[in-house]
Formats: sequence, structure tokens, C-alpha cells
Amino acid sequence: MDSRLVMRLLGKLLIAFSAVLLLPLATAIFYDHNSIWIFVTTLTVALLMAFIMTKQGLNKPRQRLRRIHKFTSDYMANLAEHIKSCGDAVITGDQTASSESMKSLLNFAVSFSETPLSQLKEYLSYINTFLSAKMMDTQVHPAYIFKQMHTFQLKINETVQAQELQHLPYEMVRKYCLLVKNFTYDNYSYLIRSVVNYINQHLSSELSLATLASEFGKNASYLSSEFKKEVGDTLTTYINKHRILASLRYFNTTDMSVAEVSNAVGYTDMGYFSRLFRKYVGQSPREYKKMLDK
Repeated sequence: MDSRLVMRLLGKLLIAFSAVLLLPLATAIFYDHNSIWIFVTTLTVALLMAFIMTKQGLNKPRQRLRRIHKFTSDYMANLAEHIKSCGDAVITGDQTASSESMKSLLNFAVSFSETPLSQLKEYLSYINTFLSAKMMDTQVHPAYIFKQMHTFQLKINETVQAQELQHLPYEMVRKYCLLVKNFTYDNYSYLIRSVVNYINQHLSSELSLATLASEFGKNASYLSSEFKKEVGDTLTTYINKHRILASLRYFNTTDMSVAEVSNAVGYTDMGYFSRLFRKYVGQSPREYKKMLDK
């Protein structure tokens, strides 16, 4: 079978694997990552090897013997080390080190200028799947990880020009590093970490103290006290701050109206939303939107 056809089939299998199996599996192994990490690392190395061999044209008989020495066990070990170094840097949240590791990996594995768009997409899909799997070694909730993974995969799929993908690997490591920095709650207890994750994923829903206490099976006074002790804000203050932060993202990335944004972040009373927005941002939602529209 033609090596290019094999490569395309492998790419589709990996993407299907990541989309169908990895999300439920990730949630199940949230606190036991060793087996999936070993599996994904091995799979990534194998697929990158297949990708590079295809790119180098190993299907050409004259090149076969000359190239075979390049793909020895030493070469595979070197490639695996580049992949591991990149993943290890990302889960520390260090954007500088992660970018340098990604640059090293790209220089070792592929040339953007010489690789067809279809193969670049396959290659970046492998990297995206690998980084998302490696992120399971952090305390970041799987929901955030796979939302980011899905966003990158859509961008890869929708890209029509190769040069548009050139900076995407660096955007990947930057965004995954930000997840580590913004959504790792190592200093929180399991209960408070769970409550914080629940709040951040349900900002448009009812989030009263009574609702949260019922959701987590805790006494309302106990939950309120523990949350304030560990987070530093009351539940109500934390929820309001993060709803306003979410509203800023909506204003900056969509054309939604003030009323639509208010509903999207859980405020049915637009007047109350406006007062809170002014409190935290320093101007009304309409003033802020008007400023962005200039």
C-alpha cells in the first residue's frame, strides 16, 4: 500500500481516537495518568515517524537504503525526547521554555515550507492530541483541556493555506500553558477545586450558595466557610467576578448585544449585570461595547 495513503489513514484513526475515546477515558483516569501518557507518547512517536518517512519520500526505491540509517532506534529515541521535553515544558506553564521546546521539535521533525498542507494538518493534529493528553498530568479539569483541544482541531481542519498554520504550534503551547496557570488549583482541597470547576463551567446557570451546597451534598454554612478560607473571596464575589470576566470575553470575541451577554453569563436582570460590570470594569457594558466598536 502507498505510504502516503497509510499516513492519511493513520491520521484519521488518531483523530477519531481522540474525539471518540480520549475524552471519556481522560475523565476516568484524571488521577491516574501513567498508562495513557505512555500510550500516547508511543503512538505520537510512531505517527511522527511515519509522517517524516512519508515526507522524505521513502517510497522511492533509490532513496530507501540511503535513508534507512536515519530511522534507527537512536533516531526514534531522539524524537521521543523532543516530544517529551515539549510536553514536560508545557505542563509547567512556562511559555518561554515551551516555545523553545516546540521550536526544537519542529526543527527536528518537519519543514513547514516543504510539506503539503494536508500533511501539515495531520502533523499538527498529532501534536494537539499529544499535548492534550500530556495535560492530564496537571490538575486542570479535563473539560477545559478538551475544549481547547477541540478549538485547535477546528482551526486545523478549517485552514486553507499552509502559512496560516506556521504559528499554530506556538499558539498551542501558549494556550495550554495558560490553562496550567489559570486552572490549576493545587492549593485547594478536592471539594473546593470541584466547586471552582463547577462554577467556571456553569456560569450561565443558577449558582446560589444553596444550589452549590445541594450539588455537592454539603451544609451551606460549611461550604461557604471553607470556600472563603481557601479562595479568599466569598462564593458570591467569586461567581460575580468570573461572570464579568466571561462577559468581557463575549464582548471581545462576538457581536452579541449587552442583553445577550448578560443572559449568557447568568444574569437575567440586565440592570444588576450593568451595576456589577461597572463595579469591576469601571464603565457600563454599553460604554465598553461602544469603545470596542470604534
